[in-house]
Amino acid sequence: MDSLTFRRLLDEPAQLNRRLRDWGLTAPEIGAEHWRELAEQVPLELLASLAGQLGEHLPQAHDPDRAFAGLMRFLASALSPLAMLSLFERDGACLPMLCQIFGTSDAWTELLLRDPEAFDYLRLTEGMPTPREELQAEVDRETALLTDERILMAALKRRCEREQLRIGYGELFRHVRIEMAMQQLTELAEVIVSAALRFAWQRGTDGANKKLPRLAVIGLGRFGGRELDYRLPLKLLFVVQNVTSQEMRRGNPLEVVERVARQTIRVLQAPEEGHSIYPVLFPIHPTADAETLVHPLDDLLYYCDAKGRTWERSILLTARPIAGDLELGREFLAQLQPWLFRRYLYRADETGMRAFKRRILREAAAAPHDLELGPGGIRQIEQSIRFLQLLSGGELEIVRRGGTRAGIAGLEQAGVMTVEERSVLEQGYEHLRRWEHRSQLLGTALEPGNELRERQQQQAQTLERVLASAFDGEVHTHPVAELVLDPLPTAESISTALRPFGFQDVHTAAAELRSLAVERIPFLSTRRSRHFLAEIAPTLLQSIAATPDPDYTLARLARVSESLGGKGVLWELFRQHPPSQELYVRLCGASLYLTELLTSNPGMIDDLLDSLLLNHLPTVEELEALAGDLLQGVQAQSMQSALAAFRQSQHLRIGVREMLGLEDVAATHRALAAVAEVCVRRVAAEEYAKLAERHGEPGTANGDHCEIVILALGKVGGNEPNYHSPLELAFIYESDGMTQLPLRSRSATSTTNAHFFSLLAQRVLKTLTELGPQGKLYEVHTPIRPQGKTGPVAIAREHLRQYLLDGPISMSERQLLVKSRAIFGVATARAAVQNLIVESLLARPWKPAYAEEVRQARRQMEESASGRNLKRAPGGTTDVEAVIHVLQWQHAEAPDMIGVGTLTAIDRLRERGWLSPEDADHWSGAYRFLRRVESALRLMNFPSRHELPSSSVDWRKLAMILQHPESQDLAEQVRGTMNENRERFEKFFAAG
Repeated sequence: MDSLTFRRLLDEPAQLNRRLRDWGLTAPEIGAEHWRELAEQVPLELLASLAGQLGEHLPQAHDPDRAFAGLMRFLASALSPLAMLSLFERDGACLPMLCQIFGTSDAWTELLLRDPEAFDYLRLTEGMPTPREELQAEVDRETALLTDERILMAALKRRCEREQLRIGYGELFRHVRIEMAMQQLTELAEVIVSAALRFAWQRGTDGANKKLPRLAVIGLGRFGGRELDYRLPLKLLFVVQNVTSQEMRRGNPLEVVERVARQTIRVLQAPEEGHSIYPVLFPIHPTADAETLVHPLDDLLYYCDAKGRTWERSILLTARPIAGDLELGREFLAQLQPWLFRRYLYRADETGMRAFKRRILREAAAAPHDLELGPGGIRQIEQSIRFLQLLSGGELEIVRRGGTRAGIAGLEQAGVMTVEERSVLEQGYEHLRRWEHRSQLLGTALEPGNELRERQQQQAQTLERVLASAFDGEVHTHPVAELVLDPLPTAESISTALRPFGFQDVHTAAAELRSLAVERIPFLSTRRSRHFLAEIAPTLLQSIAATPDPDYTLARLARVSESLGGKGVLWELFRQHPPSQELYVRLCGASLYLTELLTSNPGMIDDLLDSLLLNHLPTVEELEALAGDLLQGVQAQSMQSALAAFRQSQHLRIGVREMLGLEDVAATHRALAAVAEVCVRRVAAEEYAKLAERHGEPGTANGDHCEIVILALGKVGGNEPNYHSPLELAFIYESDGMTQLPLRSRSATSTTNAHFFSLLAQRVLKTLTELGPQGKLYEVHTPIRPQGKTGPVAIAREHLRQYLLDGPISMSERQLLVKSRAIFGVATARAAVQNLIVESLLARPWKPAYAEEVRQARRQMEESASGRNLKRAPGGTTDVEAVIHVLQWQHAEAPDMIGVGTLTAIDRLRERGWLSPEDADHWSGAYRFLRRVESALRLMNFPSRHELPSSSVDWRKLAMILQHPESQDLAEQVRGTMNENRERFEKFFAAG
């Protein structure tokens, strides 16, 4: 177009608008305004030349409006629009190139506006591939001497944008093949990462490279497979050379290398002018600390072998050293090969592979029309090829190739797929990746044509056929098992799997469930644990769903299992022995006391299992033998800890059998009393021996040995304590006198019997009540103190006689004496003390006047108790005990009536006709029932141990422990029993 013609167009707006509309502009008025503005700045000859070229090239642009607007902005921002128009006139290739760029991508337009030199670079290269060596040299020249981080980031970002413009332009307009474009993008990223690492190393180490371990940067996913695109983040893994303990002692070099890695990532992804150079992801996390970037080679290899999952194998399948010490990276990958490609699949490996296959199919089915995620789409092709490589790579080395296209070729060459299948997948993948790249470059998802849709359908059919041939006879997998195996479950799959089991917070429950698969002990295999957990997960959650609060039960089960360690062994046991699983779930769902024993003593899992195998509760003789074995060789200062472990293991054993309903409450109480007796006897014997070595053996006035008796009172005396009952003890020695020094003893010093036995009592009490690593052995009271609370704990038998026969003994002390029983001392001394107690009761026989005293004491107890108190509220266990204690007192002269518990006393009173069968049945049944409820409350570890629950959830937990079908019926039964107890109590004492 000549200048006169162009002038006439400017003078005739209608003609100009028509011409601009012919060029493809939809708003010619705006275009005309731009022309008039330019006409005021540059000669008409140049504008006429520009108009002539635009008339030819603008209609060919992807978006003429966008191309024209971008060109006008470009000219307006140029330092010399005149020089730019002169360039267009001299070089006819410039304007078509700009029309293509501005008409294609707003991002490219913005790039040229802020970096006009990018256009010069594009003119120079014309979008053709650049050798890696030239690119590396250019980046090194620009960045090698830079020391300022922001300047470096700006330089790398500028270089990255120019090169991506070159690659994208070549792919769109110079027909560069898709595989070459992916390779060029990959090489660009490698060069940028290498430059960032070099800068970080120089800054973080002050050039002290030789003193630090080698560091390799591994590319994963598409980066490692040389198939990078324009958008996805770089997936990286930092591997560092193993560091010896001697090197660690000289200063932790890993901290320096970690700083280098962090600096590298900051350069790559810290925003520069609003955008990072590359976003970065770390899909492999070998340590619990997700913030740690650098991992020693041996740690990575161990993690992969012990805990690595199938999806992590698929990611590492494409791993490739891309920066840093490449030799170290190759060494890591060489040692990784046996884990990646397994010649023989163990059951856990096969489970993981099957889950990986199901995940591929499930994810594709969730997006049926999506070219990237749907059936036959990009992601399904990539994942399916990696799946087939993992499956066959153990035997067929030729398939061990990084990248999807290389993997397809290797699988065909190995005979895993046919030539036709290779052709379909290879060509389909290329077409899809070309579509993906064009969408990324244009900034919008392109509508696929019919041809691409047909290809996708053909690819989906091919993949379905190829995957179906792997693992013939695939069985249906329960959604819960799938959830365990799926590394990245969707919110929908979590809800679908867990909602049927009654969880309120399904996402927390999913996290707890997945944590059950992870082994924290270094030498145990998480892969094996996950396999067995997946097998039992459906039945495990069914059991959990049957508990009153499934969320609580699962959380508790996760905590207990974490403390035990060896989860895989536990899950395998549950698979082989379902009753143990049921028991474990019931413990976690209701018994806080027993599960806390397990968490504080992980070795007790053996005791838990023993309780399922043994068919009886331990006898006193068995407990004595067990305690003897446990204390064999234990230092004196460790006795408290050893006995605490003994007590806790036996409580676990007893509690488990109670929860299983295998024992009567009386048998449970006898076993708990026996455990307490053994602990007291062991401590007393040990402390007695040490005192005798220091002071000699206590003697009487006539030269005989002075005996000591430990008397158990209250619940323990009556063989009916619960899990938290305190010990009520009395220390009674035979008579006053002096200790007799052993022959040839130079260090021993004689003392009085009173002093000797006071020391013994104090030491026994100290050991029983001191706070050790596992808490107290027992809480201990000494209620029989003739000289008051400040008087001596150890009492001479004669002083006790005077107190019991003539002293101010209270009603509560008399009731304690009814159930008193000697648990330590020689037989003759024990019998003498028991006879003394019977004598004291007979010396002060029951009087009707005492009835009001008992009732008044009960009223005082009731005032300090709530109506939910199972012990002290009206009709509680104390009502039953008060009635039976009085009857025992009234018949103290009868053999075996003193020193026995409530239930035994009821049986003997019935046998001798002192209690009617109807009353005996009621008191026995009521007491057994309430003590069972009390015992269950103790297993629940209620803070107020005698308080009945106030919430419906706790009532359901209580019912589960008692194996009662309905919690509401249980509550009504408790209330009914207590009401009848109180009626009979009042009737009994009203009669005097």
